[in-house]
Amino acid sequence: MNNTIVIKTELIVISMILMLLNCSDGNKTMKMQDPIDIKATSWDTATIKDLINLLGKPIDSLPEIKKYEKKGKEVVYEYDPEYNWFAVKYLYQNKLQMKVESNWVNKNIVNRVTLYSNEIIEGEVYVGQTLGNIRNLIGNKISSPDGYLFVTLDKYLEIAIELDISDIPNTSPLYYGAGSISEFPESLKISSIVIMKR
Repeated sequence: MNNTIVIKTELIVISMILMLLNCSDGNKTMKMQDPIDIKATSWDTATIKDLINLLGKPIDSLPEIKKYEKKGKEVVYEYDPEYNWFAVKYLYQNKLQMKVESNWVNKNIVNRVTLYSNEIIEGEVYVGQTLGNIRNLIGNKISSPDGYLFVTLDKYLEIAIELDISDIPNTSPLYYGAGSISEFPESLKISSIVIMKR
């Protein structure tokens, strides 16, 4: 299995839960920048809106992004190799910054982008930002497979935000996503941003 990677059960559970998330109908909005030319083969930089525009595009035509090393397609599966899909990774100094994936239903089309870099931003939304600074942009939906905490961006069904609860003990209700978003500590930080075709 040269370029085959096996995804942990937790990541598959997260993907399934993210597909069920919906945003509320509130009046909060996040101003998006104008996207760059999605057909360009090389980008100087990117924003979260640019990544949203990758959804539904051929995974074989992903652009190079200046500063990042783009790794070729890898085959991804969980339990059964027959149900597999492709992933393309973007690295900086050998550290994963972004992963772009298809799914097993359509292996050739981008279905999900997971962002780990704090350099690809959209307004106040970026990896490392605190919940307190973006609380007014957050929807009302919470998803928490044990040890993971996801919230949605209001008005943007494609975007889910993972908050870092690695320091939260499993005796805390927050570890299980209990309580309302208004009660979550403002110091919680974004650990990843998941952009997914709904």
